[in-house]
Amino acid sequence: MPRFFQVAMLLFVCGGNASAAAYDDFARGLAANQQQDSATAIPAFTAALSAGDLNASLKPNAYHGRGLAYIRTENCAAARSDAEAALALKPDYNAARWLHAGANECLGQFASALEEYSALLAAEPVAGAYRIRGNLRWITGDFSGAVADFVQVVKLAPNYAYGVIWLALTQTRAGAFNAGEISHASSELDADEWPAPILALFIGKSTPEAVAAVAARGKGQVAIDQKCEADFYSAEWLLGRGDAAGARTLLKSAAANCSHTFVEYRDARIELARLK
Repeated sequence: MPRFFQVAMLLFVCGGNASAAAYDDFARGLAANQQQDSATAIPAFTAALSAGDLNASLKPNAYHGRGLAYIRTENCAAARSDAEAALALKPDYNAARWLHAGANECLGQFASALEEYSALLAAEPVAGAYRIRGNLRWITGDFSGAVADFVQVVKLAPNYAYGVIWLALTQTRAGAFNAGEISHASSELDADEWPAPILALFIGKSTPEAVAAVAARGKGQVAIDQKCEADFYSAEWLLGRGDAAGARTLLKSAAANCSHTFVEYRDARIELARLK
């Protein structure tokens, strides 16, 4: 499930009378961010901001764009600085507020991030926002709070399979697994498509070995990504059954092989730290 530190933002900007060079750098940064190419995006936005003649209306977006690229490279402090620069220029810039909260989460300042996410949720209670806060609550060990958030995710986005998976996962960790609720939510999804095999595991219709076998049927990068998810979620299933040794093996595999832009990579590392 591609995502980095819960920050999922779309960049929409209006044109302006910027100098050709500054605007070209700005546009290059936007294009690089769309490809998650931070190595190109960061110097491109820096050049646009340093030119001195970038249209003022675009500067908040340039800071936000560079901050987004920074957070993808785990340069959390730089990301927060850019979010603050964007907000100083445009206090109502919602994407920059999300970036600031995500940077605080990235820095391990969970209380501040949770407060910011909750304020953003109050203003716009959408499924993606509940998912972000739910995952942060899971990180901090507030499994019951995470369950409440993922209940809302499933309610607002019933066709989002990972929302159902995380509801099952957090219910398991909270000691409140509801097989009927998860089975009902799963019935709304395509049973023949990934990640349905993971849900089958949680509702007792599969095994970690069977999930791994299905994951391996993909080709190329798809197989690698599905193995990442199979390892992480099977580990969570094992943890819910008290099998810490089995879970640790799969978590190590996820931490070693998952793309760093996947939430499962970060969360596998968090679980391994908990198991020490």
